[in-house]
Amino acid sequence: MDRYTGIPGMKGLGYNTILIRDCTLALETSETIGDESMKKRAVNIIEILYGPSTTSEDIRGVLEGSGATVQMSYVVLMFVGATIIIFLTRKLDGIRN
Repeated sequence: MDRYTGIPGMKGLGYNTILIRDCTLALETSETIGDESMKKRAVNIIEILYGPSTTSEDIRGVLEGSGATVQMSYVVLMFVGATIIIFLTRKLDGIRN
């Protein structure tokens, strides 16, 4: 979350951000993986400090309601794109350090 591609960094650049809860991962332990309690806590913190969250189904519903044709593959692509950004950010952070 504290990386420059995270929500605080994007908010600092003036972007309006919305967290997509079901396309989000958190670092879980063996005790928390079952109920994803770390993810739930992170989502709560993000909603309190930085703004709203939604789900991929909500996004799909809004887009379909607007007359756009939306396939779940597009939502998956958003998730994959975010994952690639996180991966590249970690690589860049490793190079800088």
